Amino acid sequence: MKCSWLPGRNASPDTNYTLYYWHSNLEKIHQCEKIYTDNQYFGCSFDLTKVKDSSFEKNSVQIMVKDNAGKIRPSFKIVPLTSRVKPDPPHIKKLFFHNGNLYVQWEDPQNFISRCLSYEVEVNNSQTETLVFNVKDEAKCQNPEFERNMENTSCFMVPGVLPDTLNAVRIRVKTNEFCYEDDKLWSNWSQEMTIGKKRNSTLYITMLLIVPVIVAGAIIVLLVYLKRLKIIIFPPIPDPGKIFKEMFGDQNDDTLHWKKYDIYEKQTKEETDSVVLIENLKKASQ
Repeated sequence: MKCSWLPGRNASPDTNYTLYYWHSNLEKIHQCEKIYTDNQYFGCSFDLTKVKDSSFEKNSVQIMVKDNAGKIRPSFKIVPLTSRVKPDPPHIKKLFFHNGNLYVQWEDPQNFISRCLSYEVEVNNSQTETLVFNVKDEAKCQNPEFERNMENTSCFMVPGVLPDTLNAVRIRVKTNEFCYEDDKLWSNWSQEMTIGKKRNSTLYITMLLIVPVIVAGAIIVLLVYLKRLKIIIFPPIPDPGKIFKEMFGDQNDDTLHWKKYDIYEKQTKEETDSVVLIENLKKASQ
């Protein structure tokens, strides 16, 4: 049994506390020796192994917490053994597939009657969502594989599980309303156990990388091929105006420019020469 409490309001931080407990199967009051601190809480745990199963539902534990200096008013409480019970997590013993169904076998927590417990089985599959099943006595499986060792064990058949993928299974347990007042305190999850085949992640990643490259290359080749095919089927039509311009347009311009330059140059020389000759004749006559 684990008990926890807050320190006194006006208590100093170095105050030491002591927890005492007693129930009907003990001859005297016992002191809890395993006191610990958890953040702002103090706590202590002790064994209840001397409580008989036949009287467990009728028993209660009387608890008192006080400080060693006697400066704080002691706290006293009677706790029924059927309230706030948290079982230990189950232990999975066996997993196997049979006729397309997954069978799970586990050990029940100690010191509990099987009819007083309810289980929850969780199956995680890489290809599907997480599957959660609530297991009761009437839902437990009946299979010859478990008949040889059914003492203190339970079994459940999980439907709709794919055997060709990796499946991770874990279980937790809580007390039910048939034997206990509080039926909402779940145990910790059991250690996970796996079954099935794991997918080759390397091959999967390689395919994801290769396929886009192949598709892109095929698209590029197809575009180049279609462009060449279009040129072969529909060749470009030549422009007649451009052809005639290249043949005659540039040559006419050059010819006219040459002719103008030549005529101008000749005219200039002839006029200059005739002027010089006239002046020379006048001087000679004088």
